[in-house]
Amino acid sequence: MATARAHDLLRVTGPAALPADAPAWAKHALSGTPWVVVRRDRAPDGYLPVGVRGASRSERYGTFVAAADVLETAPPETLTDVAGRDLPAIQTLRGLRSLLDDVGLAWGPTGSVGFELATGHPVATSTSDLDLLVRISDLR
Repeated sequence: MATARAHDLLRVTGPAALPADAPAWAKHALSGTPWVVVRRDRAPDGYLPVGVRGASRSERYGTFVAAADVLETAPPETLTDVAGRDLPAIQTLRGLRSLLDDVGLAWGPTGSVGFELATGHPVATSTSDLDLLVRISDLR
């Protein structure tokens, strides 16, 4: 597997990718939607630092998963085709897409909108904000 960058979403093998002492809610979350987000952290060789998203904002779990347990990677830059639900944050993303494309930098949604677009699991709400990643380091 290629190196993952912070904010990339990873589809993993499910609850088995988590350590034995992971919270029950995290195992339950991965049994339904086996996706995690890459965190900014150092990880042991062969592992990636990730966060598990639960059913509520209070359910966030930082851990490490083995690179071998990663089945798919979805960087934010691959989530720019906005065919999601009709929510304010997604509507805003639709409206900004051509402007962001014209800037010429790599960009993509993160947070609940990015998670929803990558997984198809409806986690964004009518009050969700729009988190965007712009990779200015791609300027050379």
